[in-house]
Amino acid sequence: LVHALAGADRLGLLALIPLAPMAYAQGQVELLPVERAFALQAEIIEPGRIDLHWQIAPDYYLYKGRISAKSKQPGLNLGSLDLPKGLEKNDEFFGDVEIYHNTVEGSLPYTLTDANAGNIEVTITVQGCHEVDPKICYPPHPTKLVLTPPASPSAAPTALAQKFASGSALGSAVNTLESDEALPAEQAFV
Repeated sequence: LVHALAGADRLGLLALIPLAPMAYAQGQVELLPVERAFALQAEIIEPGRIDLHWQIAPDYYLYKGRISAKSKQPGLNLGSLDLPKGLEKNDEFFGDVEIYHNTVEGSLPYTLTDANAGNIEVTITVQGCHEVDPKICYPPHPTKLVLTPPASPSAAPTALAQKFASGSALGSAVNTLESDEALPAEQAFV
């Protein structure tokens, strides 16, 4: 009877072998798509500068030196990316590098030769890695941004500015103030 039970236990163990890969797969870390591992948000708060914010998933990092920006838009000139100092690391692929974990804030200065150009199109490319098993590095990943710059304060004159420029009575009164003479009562108390 003991010998027969031992054979039954062996059969039970053999029946579990096909389930072993599923148990292993459930224990594996699922890698995130690059857009979620290194989520980028960008906006233009003031003309001339694109603000960049990356939310970096846990167990991932971005290479500072592998972040770049380019544009093929005529009349758009990009400055140098402004990024903070990163954490120094000796990387098995790129040697001594700076990396970012968690979040990073940066900016990209730009100039437009045409103030009425409309949207700004920029491609930001990043590269980063997953730093725990399975350790992998993503290939460089471009993200195309289409941003609408805020209206420039000098782009359209206000109604008040147009009145001053037209030489209206109020404009004349203000121009009179620029001389050192006092206003006559009929102009001072309207």
